[in-house]
Amino acid sequence: MGQLAELVFIYLLGTLSGFPEGTVFFSPAYSLTAYIISLTALSFENRISDYTASFLFIVLCFFYPPLTVYTPMAAYSVSGRSMIPIIPLTLTLIPVILKGDFFIPVLFLLSVWMSYKSRIRVKLGNEIIRLKDTLRENEILTSRIKKEEEKNQESRVEIALLNERNRISREIHDSVGHTITASLLQTEALKTVAGENLSPMLDKMSQNLNRGMDEIRKTLQGIHSQSVDLERRILSLTEGPGEKYSVDLTFQAGDELPPEYRIAAERFIKEALTNIRKHSDGDSVHIVIRELPSHYTFSVKDNGSEKKGPIKKGLGLMGMEETAAEYGGIFTSGYQKGFFVHMTLPRRDENE
Repeated sequence: MGQLAELVFIYLLGTLSGFPEGTVFFSPAYSLTAYIISLTALSFENRISDYTASFLFIVLCFFYPPLTVYTPMAAYSVSGRSMIPIIPLTLTLIPVILKGDFFIPVLFLLSVWMSYKSRIRVKLGNEIIRLKDTLRENEILTSRIKKEEEKNQESRVEIALLNERNRISREIHDSVGHTITASLLQTEALKTVAGENLSPMLDKMSQNLNRGMDEIRKTLQGIHSQSVDLERRILSLTEGPGEKYSVDLTFQAGDELPPEYRIAAERFIKEALTNIRKHSDGDSVHIVIRELPSHYTFSVKDNGSEKKGPIKKGLGLMGMEETAAEYGGIFTSGYQKGFFVHMTLPRRDENE
């Protein structure tokens, strides 16, 4: 039973207790006023309303004593938060007790107990709702963490593959490349002592070795040119149907950009572009990647209007900040003729 239903129930019991004398029915205004006072105190749910309702009800009972039958209703409304407002209401029960009528005092005690149980029930209900909301938030957070873990796992696998490709390219360069170079030198040396019959064969051998060396160089260049891959992948992030931004990319990084930095840069720029699509009203984006003597810099800036108030760090900005911190870098963001995000990562030799 809800609090309003319980209040109506106590109101009806009080009315029936006054029915034999008929006193209540001769003053509907007083009866309605008593109910409104009790309902108001129940609705506002604060101590000021409790004290005010208790005082007003005592005054009404003083001018119209038959309203004592509604004292349990008033007690129900003002009890639960504090017992102090109930104490003055007990004074209105003295005349009833002196007359030997114990129905209203018993109903008074019952009302206080019902109010206490009802407020406990409401409190538990609110606690259950809060726990459900917390559980839902935890489920959403767990889902996001799982997605981030999957994304990080993909990044780790890709970094491992890139490192393996670089290792293979170095081994090919150090072993096969040096072997072919040595063979070319030996072939050239043989030409000086070989006769006319062997010279064409040695020339052909030199041509084959040079051709093989060129093929190896091209292969190694394709494996090792990570900067070209990163530039192409960044440009692919800015393409797609419905894209409303013009993109200006400044790419000034060489082949020595570490694979893990390449992955971090792609993740950083992807998150920045997502934020721009969601929040910016601009129409152009400037992406800058630079390699400097001691560090690498990555920045994304739009030309949107400045938002009022402090910058709120959502999941996007927090993710970019975590990416920078993961590699010992620095992350900054703010407004400067548009919103910008900037990440600085130390060069590998500086970080080791």
